[in-house]
Amino acid sequence: MAPGGDPVKKRIILTLVPFLFALVASAEDGARAPGDQEKLKARAFSAERLHERRRALARALGKNALVVLSSGKDTESDALQHRANRDFMYLTGIEDPGCSVIIDGESEVVYAPQRNARAEIWTGVHVYASEETATRFGFTAAKKTDAFKKDLAAARERAEKIFQAGFRKEELQDVFGTKDVESAATAIGRLRQVKDDDELALMKRAAEISAVAHIYCTKAIAPDRFEYEVQGLFEGCCRFYGCEAQGYPSIVGSGPNSCILHYDKNRRQMKSGDMLVLDAAGECGGYSADVTRTFPISGKFTDEQRKVYNAVLRAQDAGIEMCRPGVTVREVGEASRAVLKEEGYLEYLPHGVSHWLGLDVHDAGDYSLPLAPGMVLTVEPGIYIAAKELGCRIEDDILVTEDGPVNLSGYAPRKAEEIEALLAKAKAGKLELPPLPDTPAIKLGKKHKGRLY
Repeated sequence: MAPGGDPVKKRIILTLVPFLFALVASAEDGARAPGDQEKLKARAFSAERLHERRRALARALGKNALVVLSSGKDTESDALQHRANRDFMYLTGIEDPGCSVIIDGESEVVYAPQRNARAEIWTGVHVYASEETATRFGFTAAKKTDAFKKDLAAARERAEKIFQAGFRKEELQDVFGTKDVESAATAIGRLRQVKDDDELALMKRAAEISAVAHIYCTKAIAPDRFEYEVQGLFEGCCRFYGCEAQGYPSIVGSGPNSCILHYDKNRRQMKSGDMLVLDAAGECGGYSADVTRTFPISGKFTDEQRKVYNAVLRAQDAGIEMCRPGVTVREVGEASRAVLKEEGYLEYLPHGVSHWLGLDVHDAGDYSLPLAPGMVLTVEPGIYIAAKELGCRIEDDILVTEDGPVNLSGYAPRKAEEIEALLAKAKAGKLELPPLPDTPAIKLGKKHKGRLY
C-alpha cells in the first residue's frame, strides 16, 4: 500500500508484519543463520551456573544471612505476558510468576504452585513443585507455595540478617512481619554487573541481531513514509532472527520527535529534510541490546546535519576508547562531553552518556566501581536542537576486555558516508536481508570468572 493510504488498513498490516516477515524473508537465499538462542540460554541458566550464583550471593551477604526471593505475581490478564523480576531470573532461571525462594545456609528451596491441568489448557505448562523442577534449576528441594510461610518463620529464627529481592513494598509486612529486612539488590547488582562467557554470548547475539535490523529497516526510511513502517520492519527482523522480545519500546522519532528522548508513539509521517533517530533493539534469552542510529530521511545529510552527526560520532568514539579496565563510567562520559564542548554543542546534551546493560536495558550495577573485563555498558552521546527539530544520537553496546573495548553492535554502520551509502542501496531496492555477522565467540580467558565476589 502506498504511504498515506487508509490508516485502519495500515494498522492491520503493521500488526501482521512480525508474523508475515518470516515468510517473505525466508525466500532470500542465505539470509538466515541457525537459531541457537535456546542453546545459548540453556548454558547461561544451567543448574550448575544458577547454583554458583546463589552461593556467590550468600557469601557476599555474610554468614547466617537469610535470603528470600520472589518472582512477582501474575498479571491481572492472561493476555499480558509476565516479566519476572530480573534479580530473581538471574539467580533462579525461573520466569514464571508465583514462585519464591529461601536461601538458608546451604539449603536452597524453591516454592512453586501446584500443577494445574485446567490452567495449562490456556497458558501451557509452567514451573510447578516437583523433583524435576528442583533438579532443573539446581535447588535442594522444590515445595508447594503453601509451605513457604511456615518454612520462612522457622528460618527467620536462625538468621542474623534477612535480605529480600523481588517483593513489592506492600508485601513486605505481610511476608516478613515486623522483623527488619534489608534489600539484596546492591549485592545482586554487583554479581550481575560482570558477565560470564555464556551471558556474553546472549548479549552478543542480541546486539548483532539488532545491528542487522538497523540495516534492514532502512528500506522503509524515505519521505512520506511513517515512523511505524520503520518500526515494523525493525521488529520483524528481530523476531525472524530469534529475539523473543524487544529490549524496550522502540523509539522511532523523526523531525521534532528526534529531540524527544523516549518518544515511542511512532505515528508521524516522515518528511524530506528530517533526521530520524532510531533507538531500538532486541532481547535474546532475557538479555537486551540497546542500539541507536540516526538517518537523514532524504538520503543525504545537509551541511548542518553532517556537522552535528560527526560531532556526535567523534564524541562516541572518544567515550568508547575510554571503556577499559580501571576507568569509571563517569570518565567515559567526561571524554564524550569534552568533544561536544569543543564542537560547541555541549548545551544540547541533556542526558548521561552510559549505563550498564544486561538482563535490564538499564541494568543493575554499581556506578562507583571501575570498569572490569566482562562489564557491558552503552556509549550514547547525542545532540538535540529542538528549535531546529534536529536530533542526533549514536549508541552502541561496549564490552570491556583486558585488550580494550569491543563494540558488540558495531556491525551497523556508524560513519556518515556509510549511512548515506546504506540509504542509497535501500532506495535502489538492492538491500536484501543481510545474514548475521560470522564473528568468533567471545572468550575472556581463564582468569575471567564473571564474578566480582
